[in-house]
Amino acid sequence: MKSLKESTTELDWVGSMMLLFKSEKYSGKILIVVEGRTDISFFKCMKLHNSIHYDSPCKGKISVIESVRKLREAGNDKVYGVCDADFDLILQRTYKDIVLTDFHDIEVMMINCGFMRRFFFEYTNPKSYEHIDENTLISEIERNIFDICYHIGILKWINAEHDFGFNFANLDVEPFLHFNDFRIIFDKNAFIDSVLRRYKKEIDRDYILRLYDEYKSKAVDILHICNGHDFTNVLSKLYKGAFTNDKNINQDKIERNLRLYYSSQHFEQTNLYSKIKKILQRYEGELRLVG
Repeated sequence: MKSLKESTTELDWVGSMMLLFKSEKYSGKILIVVEGRTDISFFKCMKLHNSIHYDSPCKGKISVIESVRKLREAGNDKVYGVCDADFDLILQRTYKDIVLTDFHDIEVMMINCGFMRRFFFEYTNPKSYEHIDENTLISEIERNIFDICYHIGILKWINAEHDFGFNFANLDVEPFLHFNDFRIIFDKNAFIDSVLRRYKKEIDRDYILRLYDEYKSKAVDILHICNGHDFTNVLSKLYKGAFTNDKNINQDKIERNLRLYYSSQHFEQTNLYSKIKKILQRYEGELRLVG
């Protein structure tokens, strides 16, 4: 259940959007509601159409879905939401007037466009790989981190489908990572045990491990399982190593680099882009090209 403060903030935001779209400047625009401030920046950089206004209640996915519903019920039919798919594509969940990302989240979409190569050459000391084939090393680092994120994601997938209510918030993954130069070993069992220790209800550990093995055997694209923030988090831990060019590297800096690297040309190859273009086509002839 949401607190009164959270509910009031969301209602205030919906009210502000209702007022905004009564003004001359915004009355002819489409409102696309996104999950947070960085998503606003992302979509503005993609420059799809001047008649789209991006905004956010900055309360996450559920708030986007609810805000779109409330605004449409209030009479604005040019309102849509864009949300991270999370596990919805796997679980075949859809939401009215909501467009989902191609993979687990926007960050995974961006990482999947060759980001690791650019990141590697920018932040890795060349002396640390002068006797190693750099292309092989980059592929191995990316595959290694995706494999770790996949193992983390399996438990999150189980949680999403069975609604256990496991708490992953602010869980530090570093204690489960063991580094050997560029190679990372992930202690899956210690990670699962840590999540279960945070759980406030009685639960059979063996049952969870059986579920884990069952879900791991399913043929699902890992890009639907892996969380992009987990990837950038693990990458930031790896680049605390002696081979880094930047001792101040952190997850926030990596994600800023990720957004700067990703271009409109990358975006135009996605299903998400095609779905937003279809929304624009519905209103062709009605939209005013205002700034």
